[in-house]
Amino acid sequence: MCIGLPMVITDIQDGLFKVERYGAGPQGAERWVEAALIGPQEIGTLVLVHVKSAIQVLDETSAQQINDALEALQAVMAGADPTATVDRLFADLTARAPELPAHLRS
Repeated sequence: MCIGLPMVITDIQDGLFKVERYGAGPQGAERWVEAALIGPQEIGTLVLVHVKSAIQVLDETSAQQINDALEALQAVMAGADPTATVDRLFADLTARAPELPAHLRS
């Protein structure tokens, strides 16, 4: 399984972004990642990082949803009650009926 992490850009140099983990998880761990896939950005921009590349610009809501999903996965793997954990961390999904994506609707 491949997982992208929400990170915030803290510096920009020579086509690279210096990023730090955003929201949940260990803070302060910075790394340099490729910027080519999302183009020029500003310091403070939230991005989704996979391996060594920023692959998508995120808004705060999307970043929080990704962090919630990662927290739910970690909690379930640690043996937490899946119903309580999933319901709390996926409230945007459990509080509504499932919907087909627009391109699959007839």
